[in-house]
Amino acid sequence: MWVLWYDTSQNKIHVVRTNAAGSRFGAPQTIPAPPTTIELDGLQAEGSQGPLDVVALVLQNSAQSTPSYRDTQLLPKLSLAGSPSSVSHTKATTVTFTATDVGDPVPGATVSFLGKTAKTNSKGVAQITVPKGTATGKHTATVTRPDYTPATFTVKVT
Repeated sequence: MWVLWYDTSQNKIHVVRTNAAGSRFGAPQTIPAPPTTIELDGLQAEGSQGPLDVVALVLQNSAQSTPSYRDTQLLPKLSLAGSPSSVSHTKATTVTFTATDVGDPVPGATVSFLGKTAKTNSKGVAQITVPKGTATGKHTATVTRPDYTPATFTVKVT
């Protein structure tokens, strides 16, 4: 379920999404209104298929302007976690990545890390091995899936 509201003091639309059970809220997103907006009238949204389509009737403060409809689409945000988050370059170590959407597992997402890719299983889990001798430092893993905003996770190699 998506929830959205217009904040007149900030001239922004705030949006938040729940997990499938409706028991947990995800990270909020913000949509800035056009700069000359003085009011949004008839804010409507539909997101039953995943992406959220937002339509608003915008009233602007510029001279001789007429109300206009504005629309945009927001994608659900993925989250990515990894364990362990720190590994040694002296031995090969498998990192287990978990992709979620407001806490719900995301199957079929692609995790990219150190030039390798892996698909998440039905529990949102994918594994990639950090080879022995990998350069020390911070390395970023990315998870993607169509109709979602990607997410990243950093693994430190010591």
